[in-house]
Amino acid sequence: MGRTFELSGLSEQELTDLIDEATSIRAIRRADQRREASRVTSGAKRHDMKEPTHHLRPTPTTRHER
Repeated sequence: MGRTFELSGLSEQELTDLIDEATSIRAIRRADQRREASRVTSGAKRHDMKEPTHHLRPTPTTRHER
C-alpha cells in the first residue's frame, strides 16, 4: 500500500468511525472475493494457458453438416 495517513488530529470518535468503516469495507471486499472464487470454481472452466491448443478454435461447419 505505501500510503501514510495523518491520524493524530482525529478525535476518539472519528478514529472509531474510521475503523468501523474500514472494517465494513474489508468485509464487503472479502465477501465479493469469496463469491467470485466460488463462481469460478462452480462450473466455469479455467483456461490452461500452457495447453498447446488453448488458442485454437473449432472449425465452423457448413449449414448442411449441422
